[in-house]
Amino acid sequence: MLILLSIFLKYCVGLTDIRQIKLKNYCHTTSRIKVHLTLTMNIPQNIEKFIDESPVSLVADKGGPLSLSDIQDFYDREVSPLVKNKKYGKLCLAGLMFAQDYIWEAHEIVQDYPEVEASWWHAFMHRMEGDYGNSAYWYRRVGAPSYYGKFFDSVKELSLVSEIAQIQNASTWDPLEFNGLIKRFKDSHKDSLHKVHFLELKFLFAECLKKAS
Repeated sequence: MLILLSIFLKYCVGLTDIRQIKLKNYCHTTSRIKVHLTLTMNIPQNIEKFIDESPVSLVADKGGPLSLSDIQDFYDREVSPLVKNKKYGKLCLAGLMFAQDYIWEAHEIVQDYPEVEASWWHAFMHRMEGDYGNSAYWYRRVGAPSYYGKFFDSVKELSLVSEIAQIQNASTWDPLEFNGLIKRFKDSHKDSLHKVHFLELKFLFAECLKKAS
């Protein structure tokens, strides 16, 4: 009886060790993913929090909940001290406005610049407006910048419903296909679409901030 009890206790201890190992591996993996995203995005925590708490609507009809004055104050306090290139600083300000759904106010900024990132914001804006044809025009102006590959790698890591996950099977990122998916599924698969849409805004903001700093 004592022998059986001893074997049973060893078995329980073994299970505990296994669970602890699995938990450690899970935590390590989660930590590694977070570090990877941080390195990819390279957005300071306070600015990332602002974006994470913003609506970034698939289709925006009005800005908010923050006011334009609130956004400008946040930019002046948190972003402006990091900015050396004022042109890209303006594109960062536009990104914060897009995050809060002020698409027309942000449009006033991005339309004044010829940079690829400004064209990308321009395409993004018209998609938020629901003008997919105009958005497609500007995405064609963007072309295929080198960092599309890095963005697409992040898209492929997302958990999406099958109808939207088809974009992950392509060889390269195709914004025109994604426009079509929003147009088709914006009511039935909003959550999956928003994951990609939100990631795109965050990625583009990070690229602008990198060039502004």
